[in-house]
Amino acid sequence: MLRLAGEAGLRRAEIAQVHTGDLMDGGALLVHGKGGKNRVVPISTYLVSLIRQAPAGWLFPNTPTGI
Repeated sequence: MLRLAGEAGLRRAEIAQVHTGDLMDGGALLVHGKGGKNRVVPISTYLVSLIRQAPAGWLFPNTPTGI
């Protein structure tokens, strides 16, 4: 989470919505931002490798209760 915030400049809500399917070719991430606006953000090769290693789906899944 901290790497996404620090290296890619993502907001808290944007980090919560990162999906493994948002990883794009060329080391970029499709970010679902405020107001329903999407943008493409370049990310480091290290972040790319971490996202590729994650199970398919939400990068930070949560329970329905939020706990």
